[in-house]
Amino acid sequence: MFGGDLDAFGHNPMNDLWMYCVVTNQWTWMSGDTTANSAGNWGFLGVYSPTNTPSGRGGSVTWTDKKGHLYLFGGTGKVTNFFITYNDLWKYTIDPCCSACGSASAVAFFSTSDSAFCNGDCSTFTDSSKNTSSWQWSFPGGTPSSGTGQSPRAFVITLVAYMT
Repeated sequence: MFGGDLDAFGHNPMNDLWMYCVVTNQWTWMSGDTTANSAGNWGFLGVYSPTNTPSGRGGSVTWTDKKGHLYLFGGTGKVTNFFITYNDLWKYTIDPCCSACGSASAVAFFSTSDSAFCNGDCSTFTDSSKNTSSWQWSFPGGTPSSGTGQSPRAFVITLVAYMT
């Protein structure tokens, strides 16, 4: 939920962004200013920046798309002693890994098809991790040398031992 007013008359528009967590039945403040009538920072069209912020406003229309983006359109705000109508569109990309709702952390767990590795062997790595949606594998000296699939195969050309 975005914005709102500090009073019932719409004299003090805010630019605060809140998230509701169904699990905890609580609202959490995510971003925005803590003062009314905050000036916005529009930055450059099409260029993401964490400093881009809509000005304080009420009456905006919001919606989400199937990819989880939050959109904010228009609303009314106050500049000096005048009320103005905004005709701007904001898109928020919500980071699912950074949730105030207590989402579970990723837990890495994988196994391999071999119990010993020898030069020239081919091994399959199986991912059994929890709460993951992407993978980054590294096989120094192997073919391929890296992978992003959930359960990659690698041909070991040379073995390198690391001791810690």
